[in-house]
Amino acid sequence: LQVANPETGDLRSVLNETEETFFESGINALSWRLLKDTDEVIWFSYRDNWGHLYMYDIETGSLKNRITEGEWNVRQIVHLDEEGGKYTSSVRCVKRVIHTTSICIA
Repeated sequence: LQVANPETGDLRSVLNETEETFFESGINALSWRLLKDTDEVIWFSYRDNWGHLYMYDIETGSLKNRITEGEWNVRQIVHLDEEGGKYTSSVRCVKRVIHTTSICIA
């Protein structure tokens, strides 16, 4: 993840993550979001072998907290309530034999 200054054109790296197989940024929509008012980014990662959301400080690149966890994958961020601190995401349960899609509020 890189941040550009539109006035100067300067570019700086904030976050770097690699995957051995592939990177998926969401299904039918991006699963990451920039929160301009708080200088944070919600980042999607498979770091625990499941696709989940993490909150990072956009200035330092430091992890602030994990937003979702469990044996399922976040498919996309559906809605952000930045004032209330709620993030609604569509998740797909892949643990069961029959796949289902659910809505998760974290």
